[in-house]
Amino acid sequence: MTKRKDEETLPRPPCRPFERRAEALLREHADLLDLTHDAMIVRDMEASITYWNRGAEQMYGWTAEEALGQSAPELLKTLSAVPLEQIESQVLRTGRWEGELVHHRRNGTPVVVESRLALQRNERGEPVAILATNTDITQHKRAEEARQDLEEQWRAAFEANPTMYFIIDAAGAILSVNPVGAEQLGWRVSQLVGQPVLNVFHEADREFVQGNAEEAFRQPGRVMRWKARKVRKDGTLLWVRESANAVVLRSGPVLLVACEDITERKHAEEALRESEERFRTLVKFSFDVYWESDAEHRFTRQEYSARFDRAPAAGSEIGKTRWEVPYLEPDEEAWRQHRAALDAHVPFRDFELARATSDGGIRHVSVSGLPMFDEAGRFTGYRGVGRDITERKRAEEALRAHLGFLESMNRVNRAMQGTNDLEKMMSDVLDVVLDIFACDRAWLTYPCDPEADSWRMVMEQTRPEFPGAFRLGAELPLDAEVATVFRTARAAGGAVPFGPGWELQVSAQLAERFSIRSVLAMALYPKGDQPYLFGLHQCSRPRTWTAQERRLFEEIGHRLSDALTSLLIFRSLRESEYLTRQVFESASDGVAVIGRDYRYQRVNEVYGRTWRTPAEAIVGTHVADVLGSDFFERAVKPSLDRCFDGEQFTFAEWSTTELGRIYLSVSYSPLRLGSERPEAALVITRDLTHHILASEALREAQAALARVNRVTTLGVLAASIAHEVNQPLGAMAASAGSCARWLAAQPPEIEKAQRSLERIARDGKRASEVIDRIRALVMRQPPRRDRVDLNQIILDVIAFTRDQMRRNDIALESTLAEGLSPVWGDRVQLQQVVVNLIVNAIEAMSAPGDRPRQLVIGASEAEGGVCVEVRDTGPGIASDISDKLFEPFHTSKAQGIGMGLSISRSIIEAHGGQLWTAPNLPHGAVFQFSLPVGQREP
Repeated sequence: MTKRKDEETLPRPPCRPFERRAEALLREHADLLDLTHDAMIVRDMEASITYWNRGAEQMYGWTAEEALGQSAPELLKTLSAVPLEQIESQVLRTGRWEGELVHHRRNGTPVVVESRLALQRNERGEPVAILATNTDITQHKRAEEARQDLEEQWRAAFEANPTMYFIIDAAGAILSVNPVGAEQLGWRVSQLVGQPVLNVFHEADREFVQGNAEEAFRQPGRVMRWKARKVRKDGTLLWVRESANAVVLRSGPVLLVACEDITERKHAEEALRESEERFRTLVKFSFDVYWESDAEHRFTRQEYSARFDRAPAAGSEIGKTRWEVPYLEPDEEAWRQHRAALDAHVPFRDFELARATSDGGIRHVSVSGLPMFDEAGRFTGYRGVGRDITERKRAEEALRAHLGFLESMNRVNRAMQGTNDLEKMMSDVLDVVLDIFACDRAWLTYPCDPEADSWRMVMEQTRPEFPGAFRLGAELPLDAEVATVFRTARAAGGAVPFGPGWELQVSAQLAERFSIRSVLAMALYPKGDQPYLFGLHQCSRPRTWTAQERRLFEEIGHRLSDALTSLLIFRSLRESEYLTRQVFESASDGVAVIGRDYRYQRVNEVYGRTWRTPAEAIVGTHVADVLGSDFFERAVKPSLDRCFDGEQFTFAEWSTTELGRIYLSVSYSPLRLGSERPEAALVITRDLTHHILASEALREAQAALARVNRVTTLGVLAASIAHEVNQPLGAMAASAGSCARWLAAQPPEIEKAQRSLERIARDGKRASEVIDRIRALVMRQPPRRDRVDLNQIILDVIAFTRDQMRRNDIALESTLAEGLSPVWGDRVQLQQVVVNLIVNAIEAMSAPGDRPRQLVIGASEAEGGVCVEVRDTGPGIASDISDKLFEPFHTSKAQGIGMGLSISRSIIEAHGGQLWTAPNLPHGAVFQFSLPVGQREP
């Protein structure tokens, strides 16, 4: 056994000479040492082997009898990257050394070992021996951690454990106790060894302790825990919490017992009970409801705040479980997970549910609770609080609706701006509309005229299972039922719903002929043409069109009407050899004809309004006089010259003019007017400034939501962050103590004190780096493009989440390729993606169960870039949600808002990469994303 690190600063009872004590301890624990697969060798200061355990025999091939007395370096033919003399010097100077060595077995084969050398000194401080613990890491990398854990447990139990540690035999006698344990009880180690362990317990607790110890002996390997009172030598009581584990050795079973002093905690618990009423008073003013439940999760107490209106009748829920009270939300899977957490007796936070109120409304409540246990550790129920979150839910729903509306309009606008071809524009818009409304058909008919002789379907998009109702372009006679629909739509002035639940019904003939259950229709009035009818069919089921859907449908209809106006005019201009004033004046976009002398030949009123000059005043003037010389020379003249050369093109961009900064979509078409040489240019301008500003507002809202997602994720990682910060702070405190002791020595140990101060500075920098990483994650700052090391991002996130993995018993395996190429990107955004994927994986594996929990994080080179994957062994992704996994507001988690994966995909695609998912066989999921390298902008 090695010497306790703090033995020199603690009082020790008289003991025998060191050498005899070490030999006695080795003999006493020889069987334990022989249980390890490590080779444990003790050699004296002349390098002669004095102890050779069974692990050494199995690793090297020599028996103990053959090895004892021989020179360890010569017998094992030791090789090292560090000179052996340097290793020996470090051991003598510091007392230990760790590193890799190459030894040779008896048969001559090399074996690479992780060697740990510890110097043993006698009571006079003279070095007497070196203990070497060698682990074979050639073939048993994975076994290395288990052996290290065993070694750490051994060292903590017998050398550095700050709590009491006992080893008890089956008869209840104390075989061993650490000095800390003896000192806490006021005895010397020698006075306790051999005594019945029950003698140190309070008489009233002895039978209880005896029963637990016997149960532990009957179940070796199972950890038993209990609380009891011990009696110090001076008669005072000491409350302890004991953890016991029975181990079967060759000499027989023994009980390893770790004892934690909880006396102050017990006093605190008493004080806590006394302040319970004060706590309840505080809860009443801080939350909307305070509740308690019994071990069967039935409510035993409910106290409501005065501001909690529409509360249930007093006592109406007492004796019922939370799920026995009528509810509207959540779904059965969320309830199953919540009940599993309750049955596991673990704390829970922010479980959200919805219940109907007596006035017919809905109340949303967020509930949190902590488990309660009695003095014997038995679960007695839960105590918790609830908060009314109805207003927050309404705000979230309004935000989702608003973002959904903006996103839908943005998609429709992109489809309209993507082409100048009328048929393709209508097809693209209807395809987007079909997806937005998740209906079965989207269509346009022409004309929407109840007095016409015929009508036709000009464009239609359908689901495969519901083919088109009519052949496109075919002239159909106008019957009475269709005329009624046209007349109703034109009289309404907006969206008109037909079907079950509405005043207007789908006729039986149309319903049967085309499998129509519900219809939403609207008349469109493009300038210069007859009305169109824009509509949706729901064939699979009757549908109630919501007010939000009708509003969105009307907005799309108005925008489509404007787009039809512009494209119909554009088609007319391309097909005609002359321009008419009617076409010019009916356009909703600015239209101008500019000659080769760069003077206006004709403009419409919209063009004049765009440039704040009457149309009649523009005709005949030079373009530079209207738009400004700088804007003309920089942007307009090069485009006109391209058009005069016969090129037709369209572009949209921000332009800085004398009127300010505006966003224009401009189309240039050459006009030949009877000759091969273009004599003029047709310029159609569309002012999209308000639309682009709305799009930018959408992006800002999405960025704000992404920041909320990062802060929410940071809340999930609060425990991990605290753990990460506490490590360097704890190290700083320890180093400060060491520095004080060195400075207090006579004479002061200046060099050693300086090293302690250096460690304090280093640990302080570590803590600062942790805080900097957290600030970078939550700060609101514009995206940047820098060279980013993905490996370092992954390691930073692992540091954030390591404690959360440990609390969820998740094994981490990271495979990060060395020399991974850096990528160009925003470090905070990419870090957010990795945080989202790792936290999702942890949460997927956090549900109770006996399935192995393993998280694999890898980064590797891929073709043209790098690839990162996060692989978990959770329940995987259900097939019915896999297609919608990356859609906004789609989530499978009870408390999720469904933005994490959507934001992550947006970030990756903005960096020129891809994010996708696949199943992890036999169970679990794999999320992967790739990013290009070697380019500053994606």
